[in-house]
Amino acid sequence: MIKDPFLRFSRQLNLEGFDKEKQKLLSESKVFIGGVGGIGGTTAIYLVCAGVKNLKLCHFGELELPDLNRQILMREKKLGSPRVEIAQETLINFCEDLNIEIFKERIDDETVDLMLKDCDLAISARPNFYERLSIAKACLKHNIPMIDGAMYDMFGHVFTMIPYKTACYGCLFEKLPDNWKELDFPVLGAFSGMIGTILAIEAIKVLTNWHEPITGELLVVNGITYEINKIKIKKREKCILCGEKK
Repeated sequence: MIKDPFLRFSRQLNLEGFDKEKQKLLSESKVFIGGVGGIGGTTAIYLVCAGVKNLKLCHFGELELPDLNRQILMREKKLGSPRVEIAQETLINFCEDLNIEIFKERIDDETVDLMLKDCDLAISARPNFYERLSIAKACLKHNIPMIDGAMYDMFGHVFTMIPYKTACYGCLFEKLPDNWKELDFPVLGAFSGMIGTILAIEAIKVLTNWHEPITGELLVVNGITYEINKIKIKKREKCILCGEKK
């Protein structure tokens, strides 16, 4: 038994403006992560590293060999097992003092409310738009901040939504792409991990009020040139999601 609960986090407690009260906020927060693959899995491990102890994880499907080029919570000896179960086991092996609830089904408008119950933040990292949209709608409904991370090839984006205060997912995508193929996008594991790490940093900001998260902007990352751009995203008055609130 570790007598000093803050000893594990002594290095980050040296950060300017980051104190024991903020560390306590992390330990008491509950975070939903939709997708524990290349992006979401990286986010999950770094949130646990930072001291988040309460997680809800959702991921549909079993581990296949091509998943191992990017999904750092997975293990080759677990091929054929549900990925969300492997993620849970890996995280608990890293830090035993965790409370992790898992969901093995896809996210939709009917299942998402239970998944997000009592959560302080949602991470959106599923490889399709309809599950991301369900998360976004539920976050607006329950007033839960959401951080969305996605990538294609060597380009990635990060988008943070604070319900009814910033532009939302509907403001970002007036019309969702209808030609996206879930398992047909190129990916370098290290780059998906880079996007997942940015999501973890943004999550820590949101959960602890330590520095300002990037809101009202789409962070676009070029993994070839390392150019990072921020595109202003304005709230749309007739947005199909946040524009419906009276």
